[in-house]
Amino acid sequence: MAATAAAERAARGIVLAGGRSTRFGADKLAAVERGRPLLAHAIAALDCLCDEVVVAIGPDRPVPDLPSAVRVLRDEREAEGPLAGLVTGLAGLGDDARALLVAGDMPEVHPGVLRLLLAALDDDHPVAVLGEEPDDRPRPFPMAVVADRKST
Repeated sequence: MAATAAAERAARGIVLAGGRSTRFGADKLAAVERGRPLLAHAIAALDCLCDEVVVAIGPDRPVPDLPSAVRVLRDEREAEGPLAGLVTGLAGLGDDARALLVAGDMPEVHPGVLRLLLAALDDDHPVAVLGEEPDDRPRPFPMAVVADRKST
């Protein structure tokens, strides 16, 4: 995986890929967009900023074709939603890890946006998300978090 710039603290990337694609009707993450699977776009966006990228997938989901440096983590239970993937991904990181989270179906996520989310993290703001959806709900992804399990 790509190393972060010396001026930036290390971050790890988590791609949430536990969904069953029931509304899509096929494996959405394998759908090809601009010549490669959706999942590959999410991994590439994280790879240019993160020391490590993990993919959190469902317990029974087949492991997709991934770059060799990408680690697979399995959710404990099927169909528990993105929060379960978040827990799975963060559990695979060390204490005090800064993490970037993206959904596996985000082919347009831009590394510059991810960089801004990381820059927004500090002691008073351990979570950074984008603005709100048109219906005033927060956008959950992409997200940057500080995983501080020592204080929990």
